[in-house]
Amino acid sequence: MTTIASKGHRTWLLALIGIVLVAALLRGWAFLRLPLDYDEPVYLRAGFDYARALRAGDWNGVIDYAANREHPALVKLLYGLVLLVLGQGTTWAIGLYAARALSAVFGVLAVLVLALFNPLAGGLMAVHTIAIKYTGQAYLEALPHLASLGAELALVRSRPAEVGGELAEFDGQAWKVYDSWSGFSGSEPMTIARDAEGRLWVGTRSAGVDIHRAQQ
Repeated sequence: MTTIASKGHRTWLLALIGIVLVAALLRGWAFLRLPLDYDEPVYLRAGFDYARALRAGDWNGVIDYAANREHPALVKLLYGLVLLVLGQGTTWAIGLYAARALSAVFGVLAVLVLALFNPLAGGLMAVHTIAIKYTGQAYLEALPHLASLGAELALVRSRPAEVGGELAEFDGQAWKVYDSWSGFSGSEPMTIARDAEGRLWVGTRSAGVDIHRAQQ
């Protein structure tokens, strides 16, 4: 049993490494080979402006940056920090590759997070062409993609969830489903909590409170 588990873990680890390598190679190819795209000059110019303001200690220029206000500032500010580290003589071409590289790092991390949760889903994300494009160029999508994906998966990992009128809980290895056969009313859950004895307390929309002891 231990040998089988060890082999399974090794297979999972090798698959994870392979998925991340594929994601990194494809995004590396994208940031090196894709032509300059529509909004990249806008975001890169903002990055250079942020770097210039930070270098000069012009915090008002950072906080009240007037250009491209319609797009969120966070990733453009991160591009500016990268350009600030690279130094004042950074050329446009080097700045573009640096910004694309940062975007690609966030894209690869998103694939890693998803693959840790589900290797098949991570593998599909690794080769998804739109994901490769927008996390391999100097766009704004890569960091929100990583953050939103991580938040969603963390929520799924940490809380029971309603699935088609049933209650499902992930215990770290598998999903356990509580349905009408196991005493769950099936009414829409509104609040869910587990007490010190391991019981699930489910406040439903129309059927009061369900109390359910987790299956052993």
